Amino acid sequence: MTTATPIIRSSNGAEFLGTVPALAGFSPADSVLAIPFEGRRTVGGVFRFDLPKPRSREVHDQLASLLLGNLSRFERVDGVVLVVYAPGPFPNARAAHDRLRRTMERRLRDGGFRIVDSFLVAEDGWASWQERRSPWAGHPLEQIEHGEVKERADAARGALRPIRAQAALPDPEPHLRGLLDDAALALLEFEAEVDAFGRVVPAAPYERSAFVEQLLEHDAEALTVRQLARLAVLAVVPRSGTSRCCRSASASRQVGSQNAATTRCTPNVSAPARRSTRSPLGASARTTAPCST
Repeated sequence: MTTATPIIRSSNGAEFLGTVPALAGFSPADSVLAIPFEGRRTVGGVFRFDLPKPRSREVHDQLASLLLGNLSRFERVDGVVLVVYAPGPFPNARAAHDRLRRTMERRLRDGGFRIVDSFLVAEDGWASWQERRSPWAGHPLEQIEHGEVKERADAARGALRPIRAQAALPDPEPHLRGLLDDAALALLEFEAEVDAFGRVVPAAPYERSAFVEQLLEHDAEALTVRQLARLAVLAVVPRSGTSRCCRSASASRQVGSQNAATTRCTPNVSAPARRSTRSPLGASARTTAPCST
């Protein structure tokens, strides 16, 4: 049985802003939200961007281009509501982010989208940029936070978490963290891994995109330390970094005996602090030299 999506109608800006957290699925802060419209109804979810610095004109243009490109993929979207959630008092926030609002509105209109409305929500007030005579300090936030429309929207969506809470990482497990540190260090410094039988072997080459796509098909809790180590190294080594890390051919041939001297090349990244100068292959890393490209 399919549950129908509830339709909640708002008659003014305060009522609409009261429904935005339910539409987005979180409580916004330091954000730019773009809410697509088809006629008088929202459609396609909510786009969120980090609030850029006030004077970052180039970033404003990039943000507008990114939004325009995403909106163009929706055939039914013909309008947009912009909502800027900014820190600080309302007058300061309005002055700081008016250029961002004007840039995005201009680019969206040039792209064929109508601006349904543009709102600013600061720490102590809110207003629509489309208002001809909005209060200097904005309207009180109580108009958004209390109302029948907001209560209905919150009830339909359920409990919401602040956007910062959704981005917070859980505390690491000490044992797993130690294993992952050792595995990532071995892969980054010596291109070595521990296989399923507990043997230290040369790391097999892998294609980055295919590897990440493979991880997306698995439950995060089912990933092995070996897979997590590869992912961690991909996060810190640039695309050219793999070709800049090498191990001597003799070490690769003598991994089974774990007594080969290792020559490594320093990758062009800031690698984690080394716990030991001893190779996981069993021999000390005797030389450190840059690779020639």
